[in-house]
Amino acid sequence: MTRLADDQVALIIVGRDVSYFLEHHIRYHLARGVSHVVYVDNGSTDNSIEIAKRFPDMTIARCAADFRLHEGRIRYLANTRFLSGGWRLAIDPDELLDYPGSNRIDLPELARRMRARGHSAMVAQMLDMVPDGPVSAAAGIDFAQAE
Repeated sequence: MTRLADDQVALIIVGRDVSYFLEHHIRYHLARGVSHVVYVDNGSTDNSIEIAKRFPDMTIARCAADFRLHEGRIRYLANTRFLSGGWRLAIDPDELLDYPGSNRIDLPELARRMRARGHSAMVAQMLDMVPDGPVSAAAGIDFAQAE
């Protein structure tokens, strides 16, 4: 169990065969102030777990339950079994959090400001970013380039 301070933010990822996204996804959020990462692998056959192991302050768990049938329970356990306190950023590995002022305000500062205003959660709108033209035109580039 990792205990987070009031302004610390943990990244929660549930994924299967997400090696294409995972390293950039984790680095992106660590650069914004995430202090701990929980990665729940849901039966990967690629090197997702090996990628996750490269990072410090990482909790890795494996779950063989069918994600389509048990998504809610898997996500709940990922958010509650390994962490206490702080804030949780539960986001899919192919998504990146951005918000107004993110170039000036890191996630711990955002958490401090939200807590000071009496907030205990934030919901964000996901915007899909797609290339102009056919998706096949993006084949062969890594996730960082695609971003």
